[in-house]
Amino acid sequence: MDNLEKKEFKKYILLISYAIVFYYVVTNLNKVLGVVGTAFGILSPFIIGFALAFILNKPFVFFRDKALKVLIDKKKKKERVGLRSGLAILIVYVLVALLLVILSSFVIPQLVTSISRLVDYIPQYSKNLFDMIDNVVDKFIINETMLDTIQKASTTIISTMKTVFSGAVPAIVSFVSNFASNVINIAIAVIVSIYLLIDKDHLIYQYRLIIKAFFSEKKAKRILEVSDLTAKTFSDFIGGQIIDAIIIGVLCSIGLAVLKIPYALLIGAIVGFTNIIPYFGPWIGSIPSVLILFMVRPFYALIFIVFVIVLQQVDGNIIYPHVVGNSVGLGALFVTFSIIVGGGLFGLLGMILGVPTFAVCYTLLKEKAYKNLKKKNITKI
Repeated sequence: MDNLEKKEFKKYILLISYAIVFYYVVTNLNKVLGVVGTAFGILSPFIIGFALAFILNKPFVFFRDKALKVLIDKKKKKERVGLRSGLAILIVYVLVALLLVILSSFVIPQLVTSISRLVDYIPQYSKNLFDMIDNVVDKFIINETMLDTIQKASTTIISTMKTVFSGAVPAIVSFVSNFASNVINIAIAVIVSIYLLIDKDHLIYQYRLIIKAFFSEKKAKRILEVSDLTAKTFSDFIGGQIIDAIIIGVLCSIGLAVLKIPYALLIGAIVGFTNIIPYFGPWIGSIPSVLILFMVRPFYALIFIVFVIVLQQVDGNIIYPHVVGNSVGLGALFVTFSIIVGGGLFGLLGMILGVPTFAVCYTLLKEKAYKNLKKKNITKI
């Protein structure tokens, strides 16, 4: 059997193997999902640790390579670099700890109080809303069918909001208690993230070494190029989106508090959290906020609408370009497509991660298209 026949034989063997595995997975899907779920449960501290290290990588690199660069001593460069890494880790995790303390001692209790107060006052707010509808009916000619539709829609919205916010307080309390009860897993995740950050350069070197050892030079080069592109795209996008969301949430809360709008912290938290989702996020967060304020007092809802439009203009033209920039390199149409498809397949996580995933695929496809055009000597379309 010559080399060509051997290669063809290997291809057939691989194809048959893939077909057998695929058939087994499809016919035993519940068992496979159960095994995958168990594996994720066991590996969850490492997965969380990796995610934490990935998110904190940018601030770590900033402190290590910029803020603490003055500590470099040319004569003892390795020792100084190690010291910089240690200090950068310390600063980053002290900042994270301070953020958690602030959240647990001030923000979360305030959120719980605001939500509880909102749930208690919803009956009164709904009465005010229906009184306002009656006043509008008295002043304007509205047929019975339209009035019935408005009242049914209002009742449904109020009932849904009460259900959502009534379940929000137990959810927050459960999250905090679960966070406290999973101290060991969280501690392991933090330790894993610290090791990953400190040993990042060495781990990347080992990864590149393994890829080059087990793949041909051409394939290894391509795998490493795709890996670098994926890491950079996800890091720039996710890190930027989180920072932008925090800034917008804080600015929204402060702005509403200055304007003396009720539930400023709660609305700021909603707007900030949903701002992680590109394009649609700010408006997704604004809809429940407008409904809350409209029930309290329609004038508050009007002020909020004007305020959030101004805030989004400031974010879109000043904050977002500096914090996130054009990290994904996608137009509005493709961003919208990736959010809808990602959200449809994987929910909220899909809406967030769908954009950088599509950006990587789009970049690779574009590179391949340009290479093919170049091979065919096509310069104009």
